Amino acid sequence: MDDEKIFGPLTFTQLIYAAVGGGIIYLLQNNVKPMLADISSVVIVIIALCLIKRASPPPFDDKYINTKRNELGMEEFKKWKQRKIAMIEAQIGLRKEKGLAVDPELERVKHLIENIDK
Repeated sequence: MDDEKIFGPLTFTQLIYAAVGGGIIYLLQNNVKPMLADISSVVIVIIALCLIKRASPPPFDDKYINTKRNELGMEEFKKWKQRKIAMIEAQIGLRKEKGLAVDPELERVKHLIENIDK
């Protein structure tokens, strides 16, 4: 599954890890003795950060695309490639509508996908 960034730099999975960690810390701070709550909170922050880092999507490069091709097979890969290009073009169009500058990362990924089979 492609994890797209949905909240700032976080993917959905990373956002869930951050929210659960924050919720546990909130409960600890309000229901446990202060010293124990502080120590536990530090441990939970470290665990949550490790999980968020672990859930980071891989960089979008040739290796990622080749792995995707091998996972999906040629027919599904072609469909994935078309969907990805359409999604990127939509994002570029939305940026233009809003008067924002062209995002070089979007252009790079689009170019990479379009030229992968050439």
